[in-house]
Amino acid sequence: MEEARVAELARFSNQLIMAINPSIFRSILYLSAAWAAGLFAACERTSPGDPVTEPRADKPSQPGPAESERAGSPELPGLYVLRLGDGMTLTNHVGIPQALLRFSVDGSRVGRVEQWEAPSTGVERVNSVAAAQSMGGLRLSHDGNYLVFTGRDQEVGRLRENVPQVIARFSLEDRVFDTSTRVPADDVDGHYRAAVSLDGRGYWAVGSSGGIHYIEHGADSVNQVLDVTHHYRNIAVEFDTLWFSRSAAGTRGLYRIDPPGVPTSGESGRVNLAAAGGRGWDRGSGGYGDFAFWNENIVFIGNNHVIEVFERDDPESDVWNRLDGENQSHATAGGQVHLDVLERNGTVSLFYTQGTGTIDIGDSGLWSVEWDAATRTFGEANHLAEAGFGYSFGGIVLHGTTPPGEPVEVAGIREPFIPEDPDRTEIPADGAFHLDNPYDFSGYRHKVQLHSHTNLSDGDHEPSWVMRAYEAIGYAAVAITDHDHMSWTPALEDPGGHNIVFLPGVEYSGTRSQSWDHMIAVGVDSIYHKDGMLNRAAQIRQARRDGGAAWLAHPYDADARHRRGWDRHQVIDPALDFDGMEIHNGGFYISETPGIDFPYKVDAALLSGKEIQVIAVDDFHRNPEATLDRGFVVINSAVDGDDLTDADVLEALRAGNFFAAGRTRTDHPAPPEFTDIRVDGHTLRVETDQSCTIDFINVSHNYYTRHELDREPFIHRVTGATAAEYDVSPEDRWVRVKATRHGETGDAYAWSNPIHIRAGEP
Repeated sequence: MEEARVAELARFSNQLIMAINPSIFRSILYLSAAWAAGLFAACERTSPGDPVTEPRADKPSQPGPAESERAGSPELPGLYVLRLGDGMTLTNHVGIPQALLRFSVDGSRVGRVEQWEAPSTGVERVNSVAAAQSMGGLRLSHDGNYLVFTGRDQEVGRLRENVPQVIARFSLEDRVFDTSTRVPADDVDGHYRAAVSLDGRGYWAVGSSGGIHYIEHGADSVNQVLDVTHHYRNIAVEFDTLWFSRSAAGTRGLYRIDPPGVPTSGESGRVNLAAAGGRGWDRGSGGYGDFAFWNENIVFIGNNHVIEVFERDDPESDVWNRLDGENQSHATAGGQVHLDVLERNGTVSLFYTQGTGTIDIGDSGLWSVEWDAATRTFGEANHLAEAGFGYSFGGIVLHGTTPPGEPVEVAGIREPFIPEDPDRTEIPADGAFHLDNPYDFSGYRHKVQLHSHTNLSDGDHEPSWVMRAYEAIGYAAVAITDHDHMSWTPALEDPGGHNIVFLPGVEYSGTRSQSWDHMIAVGVDSIYHKDGMLNRAAQIRQARRDGGAAWLAHPYDADARHRRGWDRHQVIDPALDFDGMEIHNGGFYISETPGIDFPYKVDAALLSGKEIQVIAVDDFHRNPEATLDRGFVVINSAVDGDDLTDADVLEALRAGNFFAAGRTRTDHPAPPEFTDIRVDGHTLRVETDQSCTIDFINVSHNYYTRHELDREPFIHRVTGATAAEYDVSPEDRWVRVKATRHGETGDAYAWSNPIHIRAGEP
């Protein structure tokens, strides 16, 4: 299992078990994730000066499927669910792996008993690029031998590209994926969301546009069956006819091919069942539109969170009526939904999945509810299993029999993944080692701002105003990093009107529309700007050629408007040799939640072998009373303030001879500052200018392992102190220090750069 994790370094999976009310936060995933993190207890404070230690522990192996103990009923079908996600990614339009999970079900009890990973790497890969609301359809072939779903030949972790669409089938007999049906992207005009098959030899597929296609198994071309575009959601074969749902405004509802049949070519008509006599199929704002059949009934479910039951007047009729008994509509709590129906011993059970994007917010996962045909009412819903943080459940199929074993209740699926450094050199237990300390506090300390904007991009103030404002509150140097162009360079007129050092810079904006994988470069004479992630490496090289440095800006996964940011696939990418990352950005909501948590991303990069720095910044745009002086770095230099130059500042930055400090609001106390960070033999000693909680963070106890393995995010803690020390061993690999000043209105922080453990004598 360890070898598999190393071989798939770019793939992550984890779970954060939580439970919050999604109705409050569903519209803003960003805040949902931040609030979810609040459910974890804060690090426990101890009495002043009392060190808290935690024993070192090896990384646990990845847990396997739930185990069972005794035989279950052979009459009860097993339940298959398509899971999307990598344990991290929160939003759409980036490659994420897919997996099939099998559950045993019995009333309100469920237990996961098997799992199969769909190929996510190599030429056979079939990954998703969207949440289950847009993708994730799962269908059983009409002969009962295959599960069918769709995906793309898309690399995990990369933004959506123009790559082939894949229709995958999974043999229920030999448990093998077949992804040989690959359709060129230009033939699809969008992306497939679902497909259905009679016997695995051909598929009818629907998607975001392009109508209905028929594709023979293994073929790379399509036959147009229905040339009516826009927002198809799902497709099925029932009563020897193709049925499909749509969600475009004005056309939401359930349709069938007319004349009835399962054509493989040519254009057929269609009948909207609402127009044929039913009511309620077009749900207005709802209608992602999964549906299932039993007897002469249809169950329809949409993203309006309502499940409705319809029945046909008679077996020969096309008139379907919504059952108007009490509580005929069952309101679900999540976003996108998929369902299937089990009728057993006169009881009709609806099993459905729901969630919001690919982020678990408590009510996502697997649910069931019973339908009473006599009273035409739903019972109480049962939350059977959570999808887990960074995952979403998509399509659902009931088929076969329950695997042997008593089903067990499952709160979620925990599959931690810890990135490894492939080039790491092990230090023998009895071998010589030393600490590579970048710090020298013997000179002067200078406060520096590395991320600010002016009215030459999206700020409100002129460059000279920004410089004078920072000078007035004690800064020695300021970088102006306007978006995608150099507002000022040494070759142009200096902003003027100030006595502090000016650092020319730029903030490279997102590589795609509505993406926020931004990067700041400081100390540069020119820019290299072209769209595309591949050019981030070129931009980093350009910054270094100019004598500057480049840091990843605000490294969350996505903001409240779902704009794509930095995810952990990217921060560990060996091709991106950036100098460091913002561990704090005063212009953005700060939290300690995967996907938003900046320290989490920092530690993921360190675990992968990157030797990076951490900076704190304002990202100033406007409203100086509330946003100036919320994040900065303090450099150490042999040069005092009167003689300080941009070259002196850049020398300290490149050497890592600085620390970061910040607070989330200007009414929080001023951040603490380190007054010394030194090494005595194998002991790391730190001193601060005020009483703090001082945490030593290492390879086994950090903000990444906190969320992956439920560990404290420190290996050693001292509270209420202005000095602390930690005895380092080779197993630490690296150590960074965080100092927290507690105040009545909130906390403020200082962060050191990582100090790496090297083999041999210093």
